[in-house]
Amino acid sequence: MSVPCVQLSRTKLYDDLSEKEEKLIEEYIPDYENYEKFQAIADGMKNTFNSTKFKENPAEFIRLWVQVGIEHPVTYIDAFARITIGLWYPDMNYRDESAAHPYWEWLSTGQDDPARFEGYILLERKPVKLFEWLSKLNYSLTYENWYQRIPVISMMFSSGLVIWCIVFYMLYMIYYKKYKQLILIASPLALWFSLLLGPVVLYRYVYPIVLTIPVMLAFILNFSPIDLE
Repeated sequence: MSVPCVQLSRTKLYDDLSEKEEKLIEEYIPDYENYEKFQAIADGMKNTFNSTKFKENPAEFIRLWVQVGIEHPVTYIDAFARITIGLWYPDMNYRDESAAHPYWEWLSTGQDDPARFEGYILLERKPVKLFEWLSKLNYSLTYENWYQRIPVISMMFSSGLVIWCIVFYMLYMIYYKKYKQLILIASPLALWFSLLLGPVVLYRYVYPIVLTIPVMLAFILNFSPIDLE
């Protein structure tokens, strides 16, 4: 429900809707106003989604979503682009305040906010001796994001750049008519499309795709028309 929730919330806030449409959106998404603060994450709206009402009459919600989308297609496209921007825009800057969480995380939830887990046994994590510096480096990378201030280098950490690597590989193989080699990107593309439907910008979600990039490079070099010797 991530995409429909943000799309309907945006239309409720910024477009002219019929009284019936506005009422239904309020009933299905009580906290639609959270969209004004968090446009890159659906949790604030999706967590209050009226699933009971939806289960009683799914067709009503689907009709509402389709009808409002037909009336306000630009708003739907805008909302979709904002919530998925980290998955296709290579120069995305993090931390993204509108997403309410970091690009990746180093501290576990229990370490970061132990008060929320009173009564639980929280495992204590300590750096391996002589590698305290690595723990500090990971912490600064995660929460200070200093790498974002380095041109070009910042893009190496981008989920958006990953998909453009796949696009380049696809165009390369099509240009040189190596169609069988496209099978390599079938699974990464399927994963990417699934991420677009339930948008998440944390790096761990695209990491399986990242691991295919060296393989794609090897395929390109193997089938290069240029003699590399």
